[in-house]
This record gives sequence, C-alpha cells and structure tokens, in this order.
Amino acid sequence: MPRTLIGIALVSFVLSGCAGKEAAPVKSGSSESRTLSSAASTAASSSTVATTTTSAPSDSQEPSLVSFSSGALIAQKPQEYNETWSAFRILDEKATTGWATPKGVITPQTIVVALSEKTELNRLEFDTASVDGDHRGAKDVSVEVSDVSPTSGFQKIADVSLQDKADKQSFPVPAAVSGRWVRLNVKNNWGSPDYVELMDFRGYGKQLTQTAFANASGTYATNFGNFHLKQEGTSVTGCYEHSDGLLTGGIEGRIMKFTWTQRGGAKGPAIMVFDPSGQQMFGLWWYDSDSNGAGSEWNGKKISSDVGSCPHWAGSGAEATMEKELEDAGRTRVYGINFDTKFRRDP
Repeated sequence: MPRTLIGIALVSFVLSGCAGKEAAPVKSGSSESRTLSSAASTAASSSTVATTTTSAPSDSQEPSLVSFSSGALIAQKPQEYNETWSAFRILDEKATTGWATPKGVITPQTIVVALSEKTELNRLEFDTASVDGDHRGAKDVSVEVSDVSPTSGFQKIADVSLQDKADKQSFPVPAAVSGRWVRLNVKNNWGSPDYVELMDFRGYGKQLTQTAFANASGTYATNFGNFHLKQEGTSVTGCYEHSDGLLTGGIEGRIMKFTWTQRGGAKGPAIMVFDPSGQQMFGLWWYDSDSNGAGSEWNGKKISSDVGSCPHWAGSGAEATMEKELEDAGRTRVYGINFDTKFRRDP
C-alpha cells in the first residue's frame, strides 16, 4: 500500500485545493439536465471473463490504484459531453460525478488510464447509480492492461457486464497481467439513444514499482495564470497570478496536495498529479465550503525551471510561511509527514 501524504493543521488532516474560479457549465433543460450532486498471460482472452459481480462496499483502507488520488491520469480520451462530464471524472472516486458521451453518441468508446506505477490489479469496481437518465449507464465493458505503451501491447484481464444503475459493482480479475496502462472498451449502454455514461472506475491490487520523481520546482502556465512552485524536500510553496493566489502544501512522488488562498479571503484545497515527464500537471480544486463537491479542473504545463518569485518567499520558503501562519492564525499545516499503515508481525 502506498504511503499516505498527511497534512496537519496543528494535527488536522488536509485534503488539498485552489481558487476563486467558475466550474464548467452544466447542461440544462428538462430531459437533458445533468446535476453534479445527483468524476499475465498472453493467452488472456474470453477465459478472463469476470462473471461475479457484487454491490458490497469497498474496503475503505484499500486505495484504488487507478484513481486520480493514486496518481492515475487519462492517457486517451473517449468522446466527451463537456469538461464537467469528461473521462477524468471516472477517476475522482466520487459516485455522483462521471463521464458521458455527447448527445446521440452511443457507439463503442475507448478510455486509456495511465497508472502512476507498474501495477497488477486483482479486483475492479464500477459505479453507475447516478447516471443522468434511464438506460444511459455503460453495460458491457472489456478491461485490458499494457506494459508497453498507451496504444499497444494490451492484454485482456476481464470482461464485465454492469448492472443498470448500481454502485460498487465489484468484479474479480481472473488474469494476472501487470502494466502501466489500463484500457476500458465501453461497448454499449442499457438502451438509451442519448448518452453512454459511467460514473466511477476503481481498481485494487498491488503496485510493483516505486519510481523516483524529480524536483517539481519551476514555473507552469495554467488556466489560472502562471504558477510559481518551489519544492523543499516534501514541502511545496508557491503563488499564481489569479487573484494574488498563494499556496502551501506537500508532495509525494507525482502527487501534490496543497491549500490555496486568494485576495479577499477565498481559500480551499487542491490536488495535482504530474505526468511522468514532470512537464504537465493535472488537478482539481475546491472551496473550503464545498470540499466534498465535484471540484473544478486546474491544469498546467511547465514553461521554465526558474521558480520566479512569490511574496511569501521573502523569508525562507516553507519555514517562513509556517511562521507567518502561526503568528496570524495560531496554527499551521505541516505537510510531508508520512506514516506507513502496513505492518508485518514477525513469526
């Protein structure tokens, strides 16, 4: 199990976030309304069909290795309705957000997920209870894994047939195939002529590698202006152009979690995942008042290794930021303290 990055607000856990921006528009209209509250073996073939499905709750202690919070990203998109209903939403571990095709597109669709590490999956889980209309949920899905590239070398690990409108549909993986990419081939829905929808996809098993990630310091061009980032150990501080935004947080591997604040007092958590090259980052941000909501996208591309400057770097980076927060608010968040939750008892 990967270690968990924990931020402490004088011992309070932190989810991570971003700033005063507007979420993508939601489709309106009666019948089209979409609400956010209601994201081995080379012989593996038809013998890998997963015929057992359950709706048992997930083990909350087991991380989904194909989810955004574990560093997974979309490597190949299917056709998408809009940003709010993008394929990225099936990785956010929220059963009420998901992916949908454009209206009238019900042809087979392919989604490729890039995992953070070489992984062997032994169980798959899908959510469809919150699809936005009758018979729109994905039905027949084949799942493949590749250790070659996002476009080749795939071997089938399971064929699943999903129930209509049900969450936590769990399937064992019959084929022991390891790799860095997972491909979902969504073949059809339950009969709707309007959309194909899938709310969440999770995968459980074991990570087989642990790849070191270079220092993330630098300047990134993002959808909220240039983003200046300084990494010191596992701590990160920075700023961005939109509303004089400031950030402080932590990074573990390719996963960065932080708290943002803006002019006027707006603040909240965010999480960013860097691609393996370290040149792109993809993330979600929330307001403190809606940290359990769907979140909005915050993405960027590295344009310089020069970190630039931020107003709260006048002292000594993370140390100065913590000192100022203690003076102003009487508390601070300490990132980069890791706990290994697995233990082995000697015989």
